[in-house]
Amino acid sequence: MRIWKLTICTLCLLAVVRLYGDTAIPDFSGMGSGLPEVVSVIKKLCGGQPSFSANATVELTDTDSTNTTMRVPSVLTFSGNDMRWDWDVGQMTGSIMPPEISKALRDAKLDKINFISRFDEKASYVVFPGVCAYVRNLIPDSEISRILQKADTVQLKSEVMGKEIVDGYSCTKTRITIPEEAKFQESATVWSAPELTNRPVKLELDIPDGTLIFHFRNVTFDAPPAGIFDIATNFVCKADAKDILDVAAQQLKPREPELTGKIASYGIVLPGKMTTVDSPTDPTGKHSFQKSHITAPKVVTNRIPAKLGVAFGCLWEISGQPDDVYQADIETVWKYPTMVKMDGSISKGFSYDYGKGHAIAGVKRWDGYVFQKEFELVPGEWTFELKANGKTIATQNFVVYLE
Repeated sequence: MRIWKLTICTLCLLAVVRLYGDTAIPDFSGMGSGLPEVVSVIKKLCGGQPSFSANATVELTDTDSTNTTMRVPSVLTFSGNDMRWDWDVGQMTGSIMPPEISKALRDAKLDKINFISRFDEKASYVVFPGVCAYVRNLIPDSEISRILQKADTVQLKSEVMGKEIVDGYSCTKTRITIPEEAKFQESATVWSAPELTNRPVKLELDIPDGTLIFHFRNVTFDAPPAGIFDIATNFVCKADAKDILDVAAQQLKPREPELTGKIASYGIVLPGKMTTVDSPTDPTGKHSFQKSHITAPKVVTNRIPAKLGVAFGCLWEISGQPDDVYQADIETVWKYPTMVKMDGSISKGFSYDYGKGHAIAGVKRWDGYVFQKEFELVPGEWTFELKANGKTIATQNFVVYLE
């Protein structure tokens, strides 16, 4: 159990460092490598069943006290030589899990951890489903052979200690002694319930760190669902815990909102007083704005006469809750048939970038075009596009015609 305690402590430290500070980050690439040893020993304690699955509340107490340093809900599953142990670290309590660390893990989506061991793949895995990533540790052939041999040859010594009520069941209490060569446990106590066909209700393992206590519920010896020991194909493999934290930190970064917009109205307006700014992309080299606020076009139409002084365009708005401000890049684009400017150059459209901070939901803005030069009177289809963060979110087509 020591390796999991180290794993959780290190993970907590990493999460807090990444989310709340800027301290050197340690590595724990060997996490989970002790899983196969646990498979061989705990399976024997549970009667040598080929398959086993249960909800298990796990507690860890100190060697020199009865204080609970860790308590975590989990799901434990064996089948053959494979094992999966799912921990809900976000629900962990005890001295190693202060509330602020628990919150940091939940915020980073690192509160769920799946420990998986696969002898057929010669690997153990520590999976973080919240960020779709995992760490893979190889198991040497020599280690697999050693563990399998131990599982076949180790003999457990048992002594019935009497009867006790545990979790509402009348249980037989049995003290089990494991030979010294077992790596993680030397002795254990099992409480089995006859009314549950002697399924274990409670298990205490004596380990170097203290006592590891399992409270089992919903114990079954049925074969687990197919694929339960597989890693999802869309999960990415990372070298160590630091890389896992990098993935979590990347996902915590604020993302630009997916904005939507619409054309509230369109048509011809009466030209008002204009303010003009330099705009190299405009056909005339200037971009003109009407000083007076336009609330509606004079004539709602998409057919525009090609005459000097005619002003037309769109009232557009960003969708969303009224007055919500989105820090998005807003850009308007005009496209039209080929236009030959006075200097002989060709223009087929232009854009104007409003910059960030102009995306206020529910506020209508006018964007239009005024025919000011003869070369602008180009008949055909004209298109207005509204863009947010480079994505077109609304369009309006016009037909400019010669009278």
